[in-house]
Amino acid sequence: MPQPMWPPILGQQGVQWHTVFKLIKQPGELWDTWKPAKSLDQYGSVETLWSIFEEGKVVYTESGIKTGVKPPFSLVEKFFGSSW
Repeated sequence: MPQPMWPPILGQQGVQWHTVFKLIKQPGELWDTWKPAKSLDQYGSVETLWSIFEEGKVVYTESGIKTGVKPPFSLVEKFFGSSW
C-alpha cells in the first residue's frame, strides 16, 4: 500500500502544534498564511496581543464561521527561530 506524502495528522483528536511543525520543511513559506492580519497598534489591547502570542489567532470566514486557529507566535518562534 503506498504511503501518503503528507501524514494524515490534521483532524485527529489531540494533535499538537509541535507535531505539525516537525513536518514543515520550508517554514518561510508560511508567513503569508500565519502573519498578523493587522499591525500591532491596531489590535486594541495588550491582552489581545498576548492572546495571539500565547494561544494563537482564531480564523473566521467572512460570514463569521470559525475555520481554524493560527499557531501561537511564541511556539512558532521557539520551534523555527529566525528561519520563518
